[in-house]
Amino acid sequence: MQIASLLLQVLATALPLAREEPDEYKEFWETLPKVLETFMFQPPVGGSGHARELVALVRAEVLRGSPRVPAPHVRAVLALVRAGSTHAHATTNNEQELREREEFARTCFETLLQFSMLEDIDSLAELESDTDPLAIVALLDRFQEVITRYTATDDSTEPLPRHQLSEISFVLKAIATLTESMKKAPPGKVDPLAWQKLIGKLY
Repeated sequence: MQIASLLLQVLATALPLAREEPDEYKEFWETLPKVLETFMFQPPVGGSGHARELVALVRAEVLRGSPRVPAPHVRAVLALVRAGSTHAHATTNNEQELREREEFARTCFETLLQFSMLEDIDSLAELESDTDPLAIVALLDRFQEVITRYTATDDSTEPLPRHQLSEISFVLKAIATLTESMKKAPPGKVDPLAWQKLIGKLY
């Protein structure tokens, strides 16, 4: 875990510098997503408290930092945060590991929501020609998949695995959070298809 602590220290210093001179730090920005992916998802750090700290640092220095990070780099980081928010739970009954994974997924999900609902994402949308640049629709599809799988196995006489109960619990809470955020979002921030999926498929 010492290397994770060192990475956090290095990024805390490097990210503000790289924001100031994105062209000078082009190689840094190109390498960053792979480094983040390794530490967010791969053992032994993936899904742990260090991984949550890494997401918090990314939220502060990449997604909210000023001056704003160029859109292509933001999108690359957002893709990882989005993956973390729907990260499947490992098949394990280790309570500590399950709790850490739940907290990691929740941290990623809340980061994605905060950015998508509260930040100015017009530049991302324009560059992607996309009405849903942060893939809220994709999140809803993932939630529907989890709920469908849960209802399909709920009739079984066998008790549901602990990780599946944990996953459905998180998804239900996440849907409630997402609904509130969508309701509070300024007009035009939410893809109409997201409302259609939320009301027509999940409720």
